[in-house]
Amino acid sequence: MSNPFAPHGGQPSPDPAPTPGSRSGEQSPFAAPAPSPSPGSQGWGAAPDTDLPVALPPGPTTATTGPWHFVSAAAVTAVLSIVLGLAAWLGSTATEPLWLTLSGLGWFTAGIVTFILLGLHIQADTKRQAAGLYVSNPTQTLLYRAALGVGAVGVLINAVEIALWFGKAYGG
Repeated sequence: MSNPFAPHGGQPSPDPAPTPGSRSGEQSPFAAPAPSPSPGSQGWGAAPDTDLPVALPPGPTTATTGPWHFVSAAAVTAVLSIVLGLAAWLGSTATEPLWLTLSGLGWFTAGIVTFILLGLHIQADTKRQAAGLYVSNPTQTLLYRAALGVGAVGVLINAVEIALWFGKAYGG
């Protein structure tokens, strides 16, 4: 009984014909290679022909690190938010509109701008890690964590100041 899953319709493949000038069963080292079977005749589970050339990038491979511009800007905006919170506390009272303006700008700077910049940093850093040779920088990681912590403190300081203003302006 023949195998219905065999590549050549269940029939055993014939031995290759000997080339002229060779002994029986041997192939001449100068003979042309046997033709490869067409892709349709390889059968199930056979690997496709993948002799395609692979293009390598020109020049030497260089290592990259994470982007500095987003994490640096995030650190600056986090510190700015604390400065705005302190300016509101030192420069006015909780019943003045200047208090609310400085606290609102400080909260927006820390809560919105800083964390968006940190998110953009993570996105760009992940793309660089996936693109090729990547070397992490401990200073950049430290700056990221510092911006994250200072931004959280800035959000808390300014949120408390906004709550104090609303409590004094509209409280009984």
